[in-house]
Amino acid sequence: MPNYPGDSAARRQILLKELQGRKLEEAYLRPDIRVLMEEEADATAPGHPDPLITRDMLSTLAQLTQVRVDRDLPLTDPRAAQARGLIQPRLLSSATAVIVPGFLASQLSDKATNPPGAGLIWINPIQTFFADKISLLKLTAPVGPDGQESDAGPHVRIQPDGPLPVVYDLLRASLETSLFSPRYWTHIYAFDWRRNIEDAAAGLALFLQNLRRQAPQWDIHVIAHSQGALVARRALQNLQSDRPTLDKVRNLVLLAPANFGSMSAVRGLGNEATEVDFVRKFAVEPGAGFNSVLGTFSGLYQLIPFEASRVPWLSTNAVSNPSWWGSFPIDPTRLQRFMGWAGNVDTTFLDDRTTIILGGDAPNSPTGSTVGGVTRDGAGAMVVDPAFGMVGDGTVPHSCAILKGVPTYQLVGADHSMVPTYSGVISAVHAVLEGQTPALPVVRSDDPTAYAAPRPYQTRALVREPAAVRVAATVSTTGAATDALGQLAASLAATAHQSKTRVRVTVEVDPVGAS
Repeated sequence: MPNYPGDSAARRQILLKELQGRKLEEAYLRPDIRVLMEEEADATAPGHPDPLITRDMLSTLAQLTQVRVDRDLPLTDPRAAQARGLIQPRLLSSATAVIVPGFLASQLSDKATNPPGAGLIWINPIQTFFADKISLLKLTAPVGPDGQESDAGPHVRIQPDGPLPVVYDLLRASLETSLFSPRYWTHIYAFDWRRNIEDAAAGLALFLQNLRRQAPQWDIHVIAHSQGALVARRALQNLQSDRPTLDKVRNLVLLAPANFGSMSAVRGLGNEATEVDFVRKFAVEPGAGFNSVLGTFSGLYQLIPFEASRVPWLSTNAVSNPSWWGSFPIDPTRLQRFMGWAGNVDTTFLDDRTTIILGGDAPNSPTGSTVGGVTRDGAGAMVVDPAFGMVGDGTVPHSCAILKGVPTYQLVGADHSMVPTYSGVISAVHAVLEGQTPALPVVRSDDPTAYAAPRPYQTRALVREPAAVRVAATVSTTGAATDALGQLAASLAATAHQSKTRVRVTVEVDPVGAS
């Protein structure tokens, strides 16, 4: 695992441990945890590909926490909320929002009772524990003819245990506590990303039906990230026979969606697990044999790209043939059953209510930061093919994320695994849910394959957007207004030049005589 200046795995492990079972706002109000978060943000070296906490995130968190304090909004203990099921404070909400995490982004715990299970496994910040217990995540192989799956260990009971810390809490908190926008009764639908996505989709469909019954007058907004886009789209496809629920789904917002797969699935099965973004970011070492555990995850096979028009490398690599994999520990039954599964997910009937928000490269980038092809380098080894880079967000190529004709926007430079944490993305989600146009560049979606052309692969140094700075100014309706705005623009230009950051200015004009 790369070692970057100022990078402290020990500090990150302590921080992750402190964040377990706490909402991010609650953690921020603890001075000792806030110091760790600030140190993590300040220690992230330029060009570091895996920031866990950034200054942009802390700025957003500070604003949201202050709103809670000013308005005396409660910080509910998540464990108590889970015990109550869907009964939780609605905080003057007027609609429901459901966040669906991506692959690897839900915590998994062994909740066996006889004998007692091992507790939190993914991701446990204690490295020695993680390395020792990772094999408990293994599913039975080969998968049975009926498609039923179970944990390989006879006394293991793995269950989802909430989302990973950090990744979705800013978005959740913003939707719950927004100062100037509607508030949403917000839920994060954690699921077992190892298993067949059909199972997670069926569970989500039931969850949405239950929410509709609890608040029958409220619209439902579904926001799904990465693999979660397939879970959400399949769930909504399955709800076509339940018009009362489906008609309440006002928006489907897909963040960096893996609609047609990702080469990260191939790399994970090919012994490059340390290159999987969440593994690096959370500072854990999976240890030898982790890909044999990954090889039992049906959800990973469902993420293998399958359309050569979207991933040209597939034209000369028969990934669907077990012999292509050689000695890699895959399950041929799962490969045959699940590769290409995403091609059956169809939500075109919801296109008028669907929005996609991408991160990553500009669409016309001459190089690609996303792996679009690999080569086998001897027995049991796989490396990136540098000729098959693709424009994307470092994990999902744009060609595999975009749905034809669906409105698509982009925050250039955003990292795939942390897309939901960027203030620009959070603002865009609010805009969509309020029926407005996001303040992000539009990406053409008439032909997703237009972004599929291979180009030289180049590792991308991620650039976080600067923290927002709000400046309030009052000017008269005389010519002095021009001078005041000119002085403000000059001041901001100087600030941008000195700090090497981009400054965005939003001007709001009140009508004459308004208070």
